[in-house]
Amino acid sequence: MLGLFANVPACSDFYMPINGTSYRMSVRTMDLGLDGGWNATVVPRGQFRKQSIIPSVGLAAAWTSKYGYIGFTSPQYGFPADNAVGEAMNEKGLSCGALALTPSATPPPSTKLPNLHTDYFCQYVVEMFATVDEVKTALSGEFAVWGHGMGGKDYVHWVVRDAEGMSLVLEFPDGTPHVHLDPNDGVSGFGIMTNEPAFEYHLANGRHLAWKRTLVRQAVAVPGGWYPEERFMRVLMVKEAQAPPTSLQVAVAQAVGVLNTITVPMGPVPGTDSGPHSAEMGLSDHSLFGVVRDHADKTMYWRSALNPSLTRLRLLDFNLSADAAPRSVRVSSGPWFAEAQL
Repeated sequence: MLGLFANVPACSDFYMPINGTSYRMSVRTMDLGLDGGWNATVVPRGQFRKQSIIPSVGLAAAWTSKYGYIGFTSPQYGFPADNAVGEAMNEKGLSCGALALTPSATPPPSTKLPNLHTDYFCQYVVEMFATVDEVKTALSGEFAVWGHGMGGKDYVHWVVRDAEGMSLVLEFPDGTPHVHLDPNDGVSGFGIMTNEPAFEYHLANGRHLAWKRTLVRQAVAVPGGWYPEERFMRVLMVKEAQAPPTSLQVAVAQAVGVLNTITVPMGPVPGTDSGPHSAEMGLSDHSLFGVVRDHADKTMYWRSALNPSLTRLRLLDFNLSADAAPRSVRVSSGPWFAEAQL
């Protein structure tokens, strides 16, 4: 392992409301205390992958990628896009993000199924699948996810989102896979994932809010801290107040507006989940960058802590054939302001 998941990002990830609109916008923050010099990389399809981490028993999964994608990778954690993709979206509009979940207990390798190490999960998903349903089917018996187990380095869970508005959350809180389908309907799921505790806790918390709102004299405050459960509830309460967007510009602006509410500022901000068991070992986590995914247009927008302007990459603008070379841009590059046109 080259280090990405030894420094798993604490982060927030959410799908904007999908009812009453054809736009399919989702958002994530990359919250770390260390900046590995992140790049946004366009990766072509048709690449043969062989894992460098080999299980002690069974077979290691190997594959040739079906889809090209935009992946966020860090030279510090392994570059180019091998064993170090913690955030990506492919040409079918399927995204995968890795977020911290401490503690987790990943299972040992399988003796029956091809084994996919946790470090490769997002890369495999965006290279091989087009929908959440395909990922769910594959998790039911096509491959096994394995890692270092409780006390190891796999303090991570994943969220997969597709262009239809469906999401899937995969966690290993007790050594077994917990797979949750999240239709972002406010009943089965809220289209939101943060960090610890496990996903079931946050679902119960969201449903408890719905119960409070049935009371005659309700008094529900918007939580203002940076702990995972507070970020989850703040996103829930802010995003559901948005009206259906009337244009792409409005859709992106609304997504950025909700992103603003859970972007952790630089500095030792009280209330983050940094600590002796966190990815950052007590360092000051902050939002290194934030991403807005347009699943319908296969486009990524992002901004960084050092560059507040939005940068855009559209997969339709790139050659994704097997003979194309990966192309990268630094996440914090580009103009950080625009001159007023008078």
